[in-house]
Amino acid sequence: MSYEVLRVEARDPDPSVLARAGSALRAGEIVVFPTETVYGLGVLPDAHDAADRLNRLKGRAAGHPLAWHLAPEVPLEAHLEAHSAPLTPLGRRLCRRFLPGPLTLVLASRAADREVGIRMPRHAVCEMLLDRVGGALLGSSANRTGRPPAASAEDLDAALLDGVALVIDAGPSRYRCASTVVRPRGDRPEILREGAIPAGLLLDESGPCTLVVCSGNTCRSPMAAALLSDLLRRRIGEARRRVGLPPPPVRSAGLGALDGLPASGAAVLAMSRRGLDLTGHVCRRLAAEDVLEADLVLTVSEEVAAQVRAIAPAAADRVAVLGPDGRGIRDPFGGPIEEYVDCAERIQRALEAFLARYAERFEGCGTAPS
Repeated sequence: MSYEVLRVEARDPDPSVLARAGSALRAGEIVVFPTETVYGLGVLPDAHDAADRLNRLKGRAAGHPLAWHLAPEVPLEAHLEAHSAPLTPLGRRLCRRFLPGPLTLVLASRAADREVGIRMPRHAVCEMLLDRVGGALLGSSANRTGRPPAASAEDLDAALLDGVALVIDAGPSRYRCASTVVRPRGDRPEILREGAIPAGLLLDESGPCTLVVCSGNTCRSPMAAALLSDLLRRRIGEARRRVGLPPPPVRSAGLGALDGLPASGAAVLAMSRRGLDLTGHVCRRLAAEDVLEADLVLTVSEEVAAQVRAIAPAAADRVAVLGPDGRGIRDPFGGPIEEYVDCAERIQRALEAFLARYAERFEGCGTAPS
């Protein structure tokens, strides 16, 4: 098959080139396109024999899974509902932090005993191409199996080009290496292939991730988050470091918080007496995604817990009330410093009881994922 090479400026691509590539894809052809990692082979999902033709071109067996390349504008949830099992809290954290970007997520497919790859490239040419063809391509790296991927159009294997209709040449890729491939399993990422994203950044999201919620996110929840982080660091931090894991993430938010405010002065002072620093805290208003990304959600009262469950019903079974016998933690807002100091002590005791209940989950470090 003869193929055409169309050159574009990566930052200001010629719309006519993208129109030509879109036409080739809609005609069922395979197109080579640029991403921020390496060049890819793409075909429309509904093209005749699409996946098998692409796998044959790469020299792979029929049925080998391909990655869905999605435009950032495509609602990820809608795509996942059609093709994969729901995202775990860890999967959601990875999506928020690294997508769009050089990450491929491997998720359980809705089809039995299969998996599906999800990729959302951050590359202007690729994004515009995806927009032109409905937001999604089935794709894989542009190389024959066993050969290195192509970081530029000049690197493309001549044998590969025999099966494509068109090459979009946008110059060398940014990272010049493949995406990092991760399977979110449990509350730690299983790194199947390290690529443009270093493993250490992915492991920062290792759970269990705890979210603490109060009303304003100026005193009780930031104090609780600081105290829990300190407890986890002292009790299991060394065990996690030995297997290459950072301390589990702890976050906080408020139902009616005003984004960007600092912690209250009294809360900062109460924490400083315990050797903990809240001066860098920035308030954030609770969103449903915050709850869905957490493995455990601690609230300061049953009233707050009920509102959290209403915001994110799918995570209702992960929500609990912090405090003696689940009675919650009284709000010290507006009181003297002594009330904040007493509140911190009550939170500390409640967190110690919480950790006693969940010790196995927090301490089950196992071995570092590879």
